[in-house]
Amino acid sequence: MTISAVQFTIGIVIVPVVIILVRNIIKLIKKIKNFSQDLQDKTCELEAEKQRTEGLLYQLLPRSVAKQLMTDGSTVPESYLSATILFSDVVGFTAISRYAFSKCIP
Repeated sequence: MTISAVQFTIGIVIVPVVIILVRNIIKLIKKIKNFSQDLQDKTCELEAEKQRTEGLLYQLLPRSVAKQLMTDGSTVPESYLSATILFSDVVGFTAISRYAFSKCIP
């Protein structure tokens, strides 16, 4: 079996193109795998942050109010016959805040 000049020329041109295409496909597959892993990591981080945020919300508000805010985005006002309000101050907070980063201060 002999190879014609046309077949030889096509082989010389097509083989490198196929090799380049295969290399590019392999690179894309690696990028997709990395992106998928990053997406999974970010999803886990987001879920952890959501749990932390919900925990803080439950500490600040009554559970029924917090749940209603999370589901509806608003809440119905409630009234009570009596309530106690506690005002407090952290001793030395101003001095502490001078040395803290601005991101750390609530």
